[in-house]
Amino acid sequence: MMDKLDKLDKLHKAHIAAALVLLAVTIAAAVFSAPLTDAQTAALCFGGACVLLQPLYFLRGERRSMLYRLPLSYVGVVYISLAAAVEALSLITDSLALIVVCSAVVMAAALAGLISRMDTAYSDPDGTRFISQLTEMTDTISRATAERSCGIATQLLYEKARFCEPCADSSLRELERRILTEICGMHPTDSDDEITHRCEAISALISERERKIL
Repeated sequence: MMDKLDKLDKLHKAHIAAALVLLAVTIAAAVFSAPLTDAQTAALCFGGACVLLQPLYFLRGERRSMLYRLPLSYVGVVYISLAAAVEALSLITDSLALIVVCSAVVMAAALAGLISRMDTAYSDPDGTRFISQLTEMTDTISRATAERSCGIATQLLYEKARFCEPCADSSLRELERRILTEICGMHPTDSDDEITHRCEAISALISERERKIL
């Protein structure tokens, strides 16, 4: 689990870097390529829109697209690459229609993967999926940090997770997603103090959930 979280963190960093590169290229092209053709203007507008939409992928980067079966951050990086390709295409063609069609196809494909995942990502009508994930994740983290000074905090978090009960109240789903996201924020390279602090924050969220159930 900790290795998977580390890989996810690297993917997130690559995602941010790719978005910043596309933003820089788009701005530079708009400034230094003037006057622009209609095709180039459309391509750069599409590149800018792609960058603006990246938070939708990054903030849900740990989820998998149901359409493409890939982490959403990965889908975001592919989206960025295709947007860059459209911008490059505008340098060799003046066909506005071609650029608009390519932009529309890429955006539709990218948004389809995002929407598909958002519609089905957290189908958990009785709350049992949350409990299963919570217990598995905290157990894995506890085992991975057992020999570290933060091991006490991760063990206590696991014990607290073990006594959580599933709940069918759909209003809890957002809080449950936040709890799991916070756990995914733990990385093997974090210091003991950082992991201990995060465990305390997650424990507080679990307590908040318990109060809402009562």
